[in-house]
Amino acid sequence: MNFKLHWAAGLLAPLCLSGCGPSPSLGVVNTSQVAPRLMQEANEVIVYEVVPDGARIVAEIDATSCKNKLWDPDPSQSNAIDQMKVKAAALGANGIAAITFNDAGTSFMSNCWSSITAQGTAFRVVR
Repeated sequence: MNFKLHWAAGLLAPLCLSGCGPSPSLGVVNTSQVAPRLMQEANEVIVYEVVPDGARIVAEIDATSCKNKLWDPDPSQSNAIDQMKVKAAALGANGIAAITFNDAGTSFMSNCWSSITAQGTAFRVVR
């Protein structure tokens, strides 16, 4: 029995290290896999400190920068903001504001060695 357990663990560990990812409920956006058109729109999203007067709020959005594999880069606020820009652009927003960050640390629920979450408001401003 002990041999079977070690054998199974030996097979599953490499699979998990190469194939397991952040929990789907996190909504992590891999910005390297975003369609070029959407990425272009995301690059035009402006980050504001507060929602400007006259802006039309589109949605409250969040993003998680997650270090899933040991060789992944450390999570960062800038990665979380890049993900928020993609989400905002996909919703038709051209700005995000009121961003707050939370360092979530290691979480087995999210399948991240460490993570940083960001929350903010996506909105549309007529320029």
